[in-house]
Amino acid sequence: MLLLDTPWGDFPTWIQAVIAIPTLIIACITLLQEKKIKQLTDIVLELQNQTKELAKQSEIMSLRYELEKTLSLRERMSYFQKGFYNKTDTETIQLSLKNEGTDAATVSISKALEAVNVLAEKLIELVTRKLLEKFGAGEHKPGSGSACAFQGLLSAQLLLTVIDLTDQPNRREKYKDNLDELLRIREDIQSRLYPTMERLFQEDSDLFDKVIGLRRERDGIDRSKDWLLYRKKTAAADDALKTATDLPISIAQNCYDLGKHAGIVFDHGFKSARGDSGVALQCAISGMASCFSVIELNLIKLPADAWMARVRKQKAILKTQHAELSAMGVERLAILEKEADENWQLQETFEMYRQGKLGQTIRTDEGMENLVRDFQNKLWIYRDKIWKKHKIKDAMMVLNARDIVQKVMGYTFRQSESLGMLTIGSELFEVAGMIDKNQGLISVSTQFPEEVTNFTVAHELAHVILHEHAVLHRDRPIDGSSSIPKDPLEQQADKFAAYFLMPASVVNAAFYEIFKVKKLYINENTVLALRGENLYEFKIRCKGKRGFATVIAQAEYYGGKNFNSLAKIFKVSAGAMAIRLMELDLVEF
Repeated sequence: MLLLDTPWGDFPTWIQAVIAIPTLIIACITLLQEKKIKQLTDIVLELQNQTKELAKQSEIMSLRYELEKTLSLRERMSYFQKGFYNKTDTETIQLSLKNEGTDAATVSISKALEAVNVLAEKLIELVTRKLLEKFGAGEHKPGSGSACAFQGLLSAQLLLTVIDLTDQPNRREKYKDNLDELLRIREDIQSRLYPTMERLFQEDSDLFDKVIGLRRERDGIDRSKDWLLYRKKTAAADDALKTATDLPISIAQNCYDLGKHAGIVFDHGFKSARGDSGVALQCAISGMASCFSVIELNLIKLPADAWMARVRKQKAILKTQHAELSAMGVERLAILEKEADENWQLQETFEMYRQGKLGQTIRTDEGMENLVRDFQNKLWIYRDKIWKKHKIKDAMMVLNARDIVQKVMGYTFRQSESLGMLTIGSELFEVAGMIDKNQGLISVSTQFPEEVTNFTVAHELAHVILHEHAVLHRDRPIDGSSSIPKDPLEQQADKFAAYFLMPASVVNAAFYEIFKVKKLYINENTVLALRGENLYEFKIRCKGKRGFATVIAQAEYYGGKNFNSLAKIFKVSAGAMAIRLMELDLVEF
């Protein structure tokens, strides 16, 4: 991983450097004047104490600059072992020491400093900004091969992220069928692919640096004076370039493995993180394609031989694999695009309902029923997108106003023990439901039976869809059975709720399923099937069509069979169900 907050490497690396270069310590000490030893020792102790306490590396940088101002050249040299100086500083110090006639010490120090530089210049430990600056610094290292490996490293880390998210305790049950495979992929990335890609990331930079060094040695030779030496250096540079070319081949092979893993993680990992797994796949694809650029350029500069023949065969295999991953990437991107298009269609479809102005267009009960029917048809069409985790198998499952309020209209739904009291005229009521359009909130009291609560929620849904002026509105308990005159907006909301909870087609189907007829008449056969008294007494008890409809709405026995009443099936009051049966002309007195 990149050390985003450690510009100068970590302390363990410096300690390793000190241990690795005892000759540097010895050489530096011999150059110090005795009178400076105590001063340097005190500074070292002070530095060690400060670095343990400092939380930010910027403060360490400040120490470095202070040391440069106060210490002599030789004293600064002794501090190089602590990791505070870069390669440019090293070369300057070496040159100055040589000019002072300390060649022997410089040779010893130079060898030790070379080991320090290897430790201090690990690309993987650079800050992101510094690493990017190195790529854009116009130097040959780090080069394009390291850039290819970096894409593989990104791919690996993104896949680890998605797998870790999938393996969260609250998701294991959902992804249990594929979790073992995902965990095997994680193990492969952690134990093989990432360490390999990290090694290649560094090795490519180091090896290409060697190639450039050999080329410079070759180009410094006068061919006219020493042709054999020039040929020897050319062969050495070519051999180094071959070794350097083998690295992008290995990088591409590892990117292919990462890409295959990415396809599996995309399909079976945490769905909400498919952006990460999709990018991981594209990074692997891009990493492979980038490697081809490096390989082809290097092959242009090398002679045709057995090594090149082998590389060409490997390259052909890799290009076939790259095409496979590219097709996989296109396919996975198309999946996301399709889902995004479906979401756009879903949001666009229901936007007209969210605007809350449709009540202005309704003039009749028939118009209201048509609006509700159209709304429910759209809910049915988009049921899989709305109820993602639950399979909606029948129309009754769509009649859940609470779900619609939250999943489609985007409101927060809250239940409370009490919403306060409401005075209407001279009567005082417990508030059953409340809508706050500014806050996008619908609240319902738990003080009432299920049928009242259900009708109240549907009533508030109606206000969301129909009435833009119902910004903050409270409702008294309603179950759809009252015939008390109301405000026109409340009448509209009641009608919407009744049509929503008791759709004509669904009620007709349920009625026929129970009673095996399309319409019930009050006669001796009907009364007998209901296990009632004689026809005359039954008519007296019903008093009229509304009473007969109420009996049918709450009936749980008919013609020798027991069943749930229509009121229970639709989760409404017997009175509301009775009114709906009369509206649909399903009963006749």
